[in-house]
Amino acid sequence: MESDGRELLRHIKLNMFVFMARARNRSFVTLLLALASSWDNVAGHGQQVAWNPPPVPDSVVAHDVPYTLEGQSFTGYVAFPKDPTRTASAGVFVGHTWNGISSMEKWRSQQLAAKGFVAFVPDLYGTNVRPKTDAAARAEMDKILSNLTAFYYHLNEGVDILKSGLGPTAPKVNSSELFAVGYCLGGQMVLELARRGYDFKG
Repeated sequence: MESDGRELLRHIKLNMFVFMARARNRSFVTLLLALASSWDNVAGHGQQVAWNPPPVPDSVVAHDVPYTLEGQSFTGYVAFPKDPTRTASAGVFVGHTWNGISSMEKWRSQQLAAKGFVAFVPDLYGTNVRPKTDAAARAEMDKILSNLTAFYYHLNEGVDILKSGLGPTAPKVNSSELFAVGYCLGGQMVLELARRGYDFKG
């Protein structure tokens, strides 16, 4: 029997075809067809290469955010402006790839913070669970997607931490100015949050 995660992916793909059937822009339909036809043929994300991110900008504070969910330890990541006069900032939910939180998501969060946002990356895998191969990443992703109730619970917790659980040193997040961005698995996180009714501004 296929996992709920596979069922969800099939549901998203079906919705894509329904959307194509209703679309009138031929170029847009062509793009969607290309995406749909390549969906099942992607074996991995290509060869991983070493990358040394730039240092944290002077105008930014960034650090890990440990938290516990249903008895399990998780370690998210936050970046925010250092400006002490700022009383409230727009918040950004940053969804990590199937490799878990890496230097890429941290760097993107720092970039957002340098622009005035509070960026938070929730950890969906658990503290120190950071897959190093595509096979290990797929296993962790399938594990979290196999229980959609738990998956949604993790997403809700991530949004709640962004809005009010980042500690006294972080600027207050304006809950009416929330944004979301995600990469790979993180893109699915953002789509699911939107589908569940979260009012993101972008």
